Amino acid sequence: MITNESNNSEERLAELKQRLSAVEERDSQLKQQEESLEKERAKFDEECKMERAELARQWQQLRDEITRMEEMNNVQKGRIKLDVGGHIFTTSQLTLTREADSMLAAMFSGRHGLKKEEDGTIFIDRDGTHFRYILNYLRDGGLSTDALPRNKQTLRELRNEAVYFQLHGLVQHIEKFL
Repeated sequence: MITNESNNSEERLAELKQRLSAVEERDSQLKQQEESLEKERAKFDEECKMERAELARQWQQLRDEITRMEEMNNVQKGRIKLDVGGHIFTTSQLTLTREADSMLAAMFSGRHGLKKEEDGTIFIDRDGTHFRYILNYLRDGGLSTDALPRNKQTLRELRNEAVYFQLHGLVQHIEKFL
């Protein structure tokens, strides 16, 4: 009887060892699958992060484009044709009112009535040869050094025009070169 019990115990032990081995093998496979899934998850997270960054970049690009188009639309709405000393300029109300304390901003703010010529132009009795510098200053929010004339006499004349139109930033910019 002891032998029978001993054989049963050994068989039972062998069976348990076999089952334990199978469980350990399944555990090992599960750990490998977990590691594989973790690598896939990390890769997926990185791809999502890159995709979000690209979408954010494209969204910002679209917002910038919309802003530029809205500004262009505003420019087109407020289109103004000027005759400055016989020179014809086409610009926008937005440009002319960009420097709030200037005479041009006061003229084109809508607070004052302006007489238009038969062809729709507004006449300003000033030197038209220098007015392009004034418009570029207003359009660009300042002038680069290369945009100013090199001749001292022309710079003095341009400063006089800037003083007349009360463009204090332009006056200061020109005085740095004189």
